[in-house]
Formats: sequence, structure tokens, C-alpha cells
Amino acid sequence: MPTNAPVSGFDVIVPRNTEEAAAAIWTTKLDAIVLCCSLPSRDAVYLAQLFRQFQPTGCLIRISADIRPDPRVNADAQILTTAAPEAMSEAIRKKCVARVA
Repeated sequence: MPTNAPVSGFDVIVPRNTEEAAAAIWTTKLDAIVLCCSLPSRDAVYLAQLFRQFQPTGCLIRISADIRPDPRVNADAQILTTAAPEAMSEAIRKKCVARVA
């Protein structure tokens, strides 16, 4: 079962694995998804495609060690792993609010 917690003013679901993340995408109205750099590339691509299919107005954020965007993920915003922790909240507020409004 994924962990649910409020973080920086957002309700957050933290799945333990790719299967839990996929289940959350299928069953929950999500405004945004954050794909972490620790995900294997194939899982990140799978979850990004699934998210776009089931949550077409949602916002996709990718955290990456590489500045180059991955066209297979097609993120609305990309944050480098070296960025300040607030960068994720800021990206969601700037990029995602307009998208889901």
C-alpha cells in the first residue's frame, strides 16, 4: 500500500514500486506525477505513457541527473537532481497549475 502524506501543501502518494504507481494512475485522479531518477528507464517511460493515457490533463515532472530531456517521457518540466528541494514544488505550481485548471 502506498504512503499518503501532505508535502509542501500537496497531497502526495508515494508508491513503493512501479506496480503501486501504475495502480494509483489507474484508480486515482492525479494532478501531477513526479518520476524520480532512481526509476529504471523502462519503468519511467511506462509510467509516463500510462499517466498521459489515464490523466491527459495532468502534469508530468521528471527528476533527472541528465539535462537532456527524454522524449519518451515527454515531461512538462524537468528538474536536475542537483536542484534545491523547493524546485519540485515550484515546477508543479508553475507548470502544472495552468495545465489542470
